[in-house]
Amino acid sequence: MKHTLVILAVLLSCLPAATHAFGAQDVITEPIGRFGLFSLHAAAYSPDGKQIATCGIAGAFLWDVQTGNIVQAFTGHTDYVESIAFSPDGTRVVTGSDDGTARLWDAATGVHIRTFAGHKGWVASAAFSPDGTKVLTGGSDNTARLWNAATGARIRRFTGHKGYVESVAFSPDGTKVLTGSWDMTARLWNAATGACIRTFSGHTGWVSSVAFSPDGTKVLTGSWDKTARLWDAATGACLHTFSGHNGWVSSIAFSPDGRKVLTGSFDKTARQWDAATGAFICTFTGHTRYVHSVAYSPNGTNVLTGSSDHSVRLWNAETGEHILIFAANDNLITAVFSPDGTKLLTGGGNTARLWNAASGANMRTFTSHKALNTSIAFSPDGMKVFCSGVKIPRLLDAATGAQICTFTGHTDDVSSVAFSPDGTKVLTGSWDKTARLWDAATGARIRRFVGHTHAIWSVAYSPDGTKVLTGSVDGTAWLWDAATGTQIRTYAANGKAILSVAFSPDGTNVLTGIDDGAVMLWDVATGEHIRAFDGHTNVIWSVAFSADGRRVLTGSGDGTARLWDAATGACIRTVSREGTIFYSVAFSPDGTKILTGSGDGIALLWDVSPVMPP
Repeated sequence: MKHTLVILAVLLSCLPAATHAFGAQDVITEPIGRFGLFSLHAAAYSPDGKQIATCGIAGAFLWDVQTGNIVQAFTGHTDYVESIAFSPDGTRVVTGSDDGTARLWDAATGVHIRTFAGHKGWVASAAFSPDGTKVLTGGSDNTARLWNAATGARIRRFTGHKGYVESVAFSPDGTKVLTGSWDMTARLWNAATGACIRTFSGHTGWVSSVAFSPDGTKVLTGSWDKTARLWDAATGACLHTFSGHNGWVSSIAFSPDGRKVLTGSFDKTARQWDAATGAFICTFTGHTRYVHSVAYSPNGTNVLTGSSDHSVRLWNAETGEHILIFAANDNLITAVFSPDGTKLLTGGGNTARLWNAASGANMRTFTSHKALNTSIAFSPDGMKVFCSGVKIPRLLDAATGAQICTFTGHTDDVSSVAFSPDGTKVLTGSWDKTARLWDAATGARIRRFVGHTHAIWSVAYSPDGTKVLTGSVDGTAWLWDAATGTQIRTYAANGKAILSVAFSPDGTNVLTGIDDGAVMLWDVATGEHIRAFDGHTNVIWSVAFSADGRRVLTGSGDGTARLWDAATGACIRTVSREGTIFYSVAFSPDGTKILTGSGDGIALLWDVSPVMPP
């Protein structure tokens, strides 16, 4: 729900501003952006009960109920997807998004059919009419709108609410419309005329969710006052108040027979109630973060809950027992900025994902690999992306996702990749103990770099493109002549695995990250050790230089990423997240932000801009 973002904005505005000048250490614990399949805002069953649709910050997806696998992605919105619903015949899906539009999709193919544009803000909710000919949307412009599903034309507006319209629903016969608003009321409307029939008042918090009973005689509302209420649709009288949640009630639903009520809450639970008496029946406990969405299966035997803990869960409606989890977690490992800083690329699970850096919207998903996409990179012009976690990496068109070429030859998984500065070549490092240089246009192998006695974990190109650097589990980093494949120099780590390497922007120094927590700076020309960056207490997984070469960034298994002064070795700032392994770190092109990737399915964006004294 959009209110999650409002809360985040409020919390961020309350965070203390950085007060240290560049060079003084500061500990940062709150990121300024998150990118991952981590906040599932809505979930819905298909009419035949064989599929479920989910949506959230990462986009909208279709899942197979039997296998728990994603079978379709709906790609096209440019901001968070707040709402999703199936058409009555299950052939189409409608989504509402913070980009100000609702979109109609073919459920079988994922093809975008139509856009409903007109709201002056977020589209928080969308629903089909019972006959599937109309679409109803509610938005942050305080209105609900009715659309022709076949043409996309607007039929009418429902105006009168004094706050965002967070939820919408059709009556079972399609003659009435129900809306829930941040003005703490729900309203009943005549669908044909747009006239307000009745207002349901009594909640002391925003109305977050609304629903009709299957026979249309009752109305159910959920609110931020931690309660749900049952109302008589004809008189507006409140019949029952369902109290017991310790957090805001974010979603509600009737069972198909109308005998039970389901509520989902920010207290991380869903609860089931007797609709006739208001009595509590059972609690569905297991989510570790807010429950944003609840639904019954078409036959009423199962309950579906969607949460910001990365998952959708299926439960037995009678016993409350957990049946299945649909985990929208990519086990994200790596995250990088596009050259212009406007996009992010993340890799993990069997996918790589392209994100809008400003909005957090998932712009494209690249799938098909059968192993972790731990090796990802943008070409220097940002037009192509490299994805690999298997023996045969691929080069893809960033705009379309089309495969350009593959690189065949490694005999084990590819662990690292780097483009040459001019983008014409690709360098890969592999667990097969070799690094290989490829033609980026054709995928043809140009050269092999052979000599390491264990897996190569990291590779880098010198800024002038004349040298190549490889870091290995054998405890050494090797400098090579890119044109001949000849070894120039070795940087030794006393037998400790070197898991990350980087060149300084001027090419005069190299940086190595070691598995005992050490970070070492070396002179490229002489091979001499210049300085150490001391402070980490666990494996160094990733290292990087800022574009101006003045700062060094390191990511570790000790739950921190650290920013250092390259000239002195002093720690400037520490990004801390308990229990997190920072597998990947990167600077934004302007150096004011850093991007971290970890194994929890989320890439985090942090503000590290120095605040100078006046």
